Amino acid sequence: MSEFAPPNIASVALSTPASDYQPRSFHERGAAVPFTTPILCGALVRQGPRQGPELVVCNPSGGRGVYVLPWSGIDTICQPTLHDIALQAEIARLGDFTPGTIRRAARAVAVTGIAGRGARHLAEQAAPGLAEAQAHNHALLREMLLRQCAPGQENSPPQTAILAELIVRVEAAIVTLATRLRCPATALGASLLAVGDLLAELRVAIGDPAPAAIAAIGDLARTLRGLHTSLPGPLGQEAARVAATAQTSQACATSVLADIGAALDDLPTLLHRFVRAPAEVIAQFSRIDWVLDGWDRAAWLWREATAAGPQPSRGALIELLAQIPRLPAEAIGWMPPNHAKPTLPDDARPAPLADADAAALAKWRSLAGRGDLVARNERLLASAVAA
Repeated sequence: MSEFAPPNIASVALSTPASDYQPRSFHERGAAVPFTTPILCGALVRQGPRQGPELVVCNPSGGRGVYVLPWSGIDTICQPTLHDIALQAEIARLGDFTPGTIRRAARAVAVTGIAGRGARHLAEQAAPGLAEAQAHNHALLREMLLRQCAPGQENSPPQTAILAELIVRVEAAIVTLATRLRCPATALGASLLAVGDLLAELRVAIGDPAPAAIAAIGDLARTLRGLHTSLPGPLGQEAARVAATAQTSQACATSVLADIGAALDDLPTLLHRFVRAPAEVIAQFSRIDWVLDGWDRAAWLWREATAAGPQPSRGALIELLAQIPRLPAEAIGWMPPNHAKPTLPDDARPAPLADADAAALAKWRSLAGRGDLVARNERLLASAVAA
């Protein structure tokens, strides 16, 4: 574990200075990276202009701006932990930077034990956990297909003893469907399994109407709205802005999940679409991963910061607010036409931190010199690599 060394930001040549940062799309925003070095908390990776990875890191002063620098330049702003050096190298080998690819890269590093036993154990359990989720989704998709294509022949829930019989009936239904759609039955059957695998990798359990991840965003929004009245000045304004972002993100996640549910309600069409244009279906379903990206970290940080009391220290709160995922304008377009579309909070004029708030953040970050925040981030990593 490397000791955290605060950077001299003024001496660092960065490609983009700290500024307001309201991305237009999720790919422009980047995917969250579970670094353990304190100053890299909330960092994102995105595709750079030359097709290589690019680091987007929160303004170290706690403001809403970000710094953008080459992926290889992480050590110019901090002394990264050994885990982060390994994760940096693993991500550099990726060809695409999405929540899913970053999750797999984080698991590959965590399984080495470099971030502690807890992260290693959960990373080791990720593969069997994913296989179990895939099997769960496959079983429910078979049942749904029979219900939609051969009513009365489904079993709910399918038992192991009759699984072979169920699969035979599903295969017969797929052959009939293939004839109707003029599509190879083998392709439709493969699509059924691929859809189940995709949803499992996106951590979507078929039949779960209210995922805990979406509920956690709503809980955080309500808590931050309550804090707004007790925090005067810029910090209270920031809490209100972040609460609005959380509320909008929850609405967007709920809408995107409903779109997935609607697609599953018409499996014949969905499977046919997957055969013809798999990338299109993958992009649509992956929206839920993008919308939720980073919010599990925010909810975890809040629980950690309030473990000793109902309200976190001022420094911990500032750190949390700076790391809240920014919702791109693209997400608003994912709402259905008949949905009351919320507007994003106005980010045009960020209020600067008061001197007392800046001092509180500096004091909070001084804990990193003793490794306290690194240890906390390793505990957070353990939840990030879980299936």
